[in-house]
Amino acid sequence: GILVALGTYYIQTRTFSAEVFWASLPLGVLVTAILWINEFLDYNADKSTGKKTLVVRFGRRTAAVLFEFIVLSSYVLLIIGVICHFLPAIMLAGLLSLPFAIQAIRYANKYYSHPAELVPGNAFTVVCFNALGLISVLSYLWFSVKYMYVIPISILGLLFVYSNYKTIQEQRKASWQ
Repeated sequence: GILVALGTYYIQTRTFSAEVFWASLPLGVLVTAILWINEFLDYNADKSTGKKTLVVRFGRRTAAVLFEFIVLSSYVLLIIGVICHFLPAIMLAGLLSLPFAIQAIRYANKYYSHPAELVPGNAFTVVCFNALGLISVLSYLWFSVKYMYVIPISILGLLFVYSNYKTIQEQRKASWQ
């Protein structure tokens, strides 16, 4: 999240950076989305025991709409960071993770009342975070290290995201049976 990124940067440089803040902001928002969608799974238990989580307070349908807002706001913040020149334009490559975000939103909007069917939506949210984080790191590496290091890191990262995606497919098949 934001505090970890800024804290790590500060420890190493003894300064703060708007670029570090803006680079970590979309990922921090996606962490919020991960926590948010996980609350849907506990909705019935939380409600029956009197826990007033935000999903319980808003209701599942409104919470699904808010989830969509949270996820999409991470991409809006990324674009704003580039437009305002806090981030290099190469960071727009992070938009390549948007299909995972759209899948997560589709699951949340369709299955907000059915926790078992929503599980792949949770997984897509995590994959979205992983993909955006990977692309962000690779975007910075592209300009700061030799290209020969970027290619193997890219391949390993893509294999990681693909592995996440295959896990989602297996979960989806299991939830339909």
